[in-house]
Amino acid sequence: MKRNFFRLLLSAVLMMCCMTASAVGTQPSVGNGSQADPYQIATLENLLWFAEHVNSNSEYASACAILTEDITMNANVLDSDGRLNSDNTFTAWTRIGGHTVDYAGEFNGNGHTI
Repeated sequence: MKRNFFRLLLSAVLMMCCMTASAVGTQPSVGNGSQADPYQIATLENLLWFAEHVNSNSEYASACAILTEDITMNANVLDSDGRLNSDNTFTAWTRIGGHTVDYAGEFNGNGHTI
């Protein structure tokens, strides 16, 4: 039982990491992406915007950001029985950099989690 739970959890995490972001993000209201004034990422929408911003053009590959809040990408990954939730409400994640653009900026977690 415990082993199956961890296998399902690992499968869910891997599935989400390998998918492409499908949600449209929102530009942070604070920061301009420079090292002196990084984008302040406070919401999931800000994080999705930042990933798209960096990945869309190598001109933005050195954009800097700092987390100002903990961010939950997907709540309720597992249903009440410990199985992968199949309601298709997951927001897929696209990593920052590495597809066509190498990320060269600074992303400060600031003690927060995603």
